[in-house]
Amino acid sequence: MKLDLEVGLCTRCGVLLPPTVGVPHPDAADAIPVAKLTRSERRVFLLLCKGFSNKQISDRLVVSGNTVRFHLKQVYAKLGARSRAHAVALGSGASLDVPVLE
Repeated sequence: MKLDLEVGLCTRCGVLLPPTVGVPHPDAADAIPVAKLTRSERRVFLLLCKGFSNKQISDRLVVSGNTVRFHLKQVYAKLGARSRAHAVALGSGASLDVPVLE
């Protein structure tokens, strides 16, 4: 597994990310453990990566804002993300094969 030890910018929002010491490089096969996410967490994470706000996610999925916050908290923990921008950066190369709405 390669490690990315550089400070970088989030490709979506341009936020400066802290050094990623110990965080797997996105090119590594096991870099993003999206398999650990539940179906609901994947839906929320997919919309987050597309740039939706919590309110937009809750409206789109027809769930409460508290539910969105709960799922995001779980996503951050499972992915080891330190912030919303870090989660988006980690998810930029992830394959989330789940429909947002059925």
